[in-house]
Amino acid sequence: LTDLYDRLGVSITLNDLSTHTSVLELENFISEAKERTAVDFTVREIYPLTNLQLYFAYVMRGNTTANLPFLFKLDDSVDLMRLKKAVEDVFDIHPGLKAVVQLHEGVFKNFRHDDRRVEVPMTSMSDEQWKEYQKGLLKPYLYTENEPLYHVEITRTDSAVYLYFDIAHIMGDGITMNVLFEDINRLYAGEPVKKESYSFFEYILDEKDRDARGMRAQNESYFRKLMEGFRIRKSILNLKDFYDLSQGENAALKGRFSSLNRKTLTAFGRKYGVSENAIFLTAYNYCIGIFSNEKDTISSSIHSGRTDSRWARLAGPLFLTYYFRYTNVPHETVPQLLQKSGRQIMD
Repeated sequence: LTDLYDRLGVSITLNDLSTHTSVLELENFISEAKERTAVDFTVREIYPLTNLQLYFAYVMRGNTTANLPFLFKLDDSVDLMRLKKAVEDVFDIHPGLKAVVQLHEGVFKNFRHDDRRVEVPMTSMSDEQWKEYQKGLLKPYLYTENEPLYHVEITRTDSAVYLYFDIAHIMGDGITMNVLFEDINRLYAGEPVKKESYSFFEYILDEKDRDARGMRAQNESYFRKLMEGFRIRKSILNLKDFYDLSQGENAALKGRFSSLNRKTLTAFGRKYGVSENAIFLTAYNYCIGIFSNEKDTISSSIHSGRTDSRWARLAGPLFLTYYFRYTNVPHETVPQLLQKSGRQIMD
């Protein structure tokens, strides 16, 4: 996709490739894209929220589920001043992280602040003070006026040094965090790191352009068709009285897939042209059907949403949620079922 963009000057997503399956169709798509009026990326002070950001602003506001927190206990060999500068510099490389989400004329908007310089505080305290202090590290984002969408600090104690790094989910996702930590490591090592030439702000404008061209309406139509005739009669998410979900600490799944041979699984997928994700989602829904004695089941999953080469190392909330439906068909073979599932996931 990157090579196609560099050579043709047209952004092509995975969806575009799967929709236009012949050379002639791709040629027509590229010709139409080149004739289309280019999106105006002129820098502005205020940007609308993306469709995903709306969820975090209006539903998850004040909930720490909308945080992406990491706490690192640092090795004694870490140069704290060099680390401090590397963390501060990563915000200049990904300027969207310096934005603010706040109310404007009664609705939440993104406010751009590329010129701001992020300062990482360094504090010292005793081990006893740290025991209490760390309990309050995780603070929800409320999207108030000029409230940063990050909580970052370095803390020295009598026996250790910690880096706390938390980005608001409204401005990041799991891939974002991977990218940021990779860039911080490179900056700390003195390696060059390229600043985003296409930032989350351009992504916002591109999304609004796609919506204006009917992409959102197409997605809604697909969802209605997928859910056609489905009736929710029961859910495995129902809270049971004997669950005390407020007391879970340091929980872990042990012995996961202990009998599963990865090479066998991937070889099976290659043989029938289906991904590991398609196999997992199909098996998951199949098991839900057995567990609930239902022949028609729905589950939701997510993917990175980075289906355009320009978005590969973009800092921002790009992940997408999609629904997967499994309907039991008598005498359907496993390869037939998996290939059908794979097509549904690609759609």
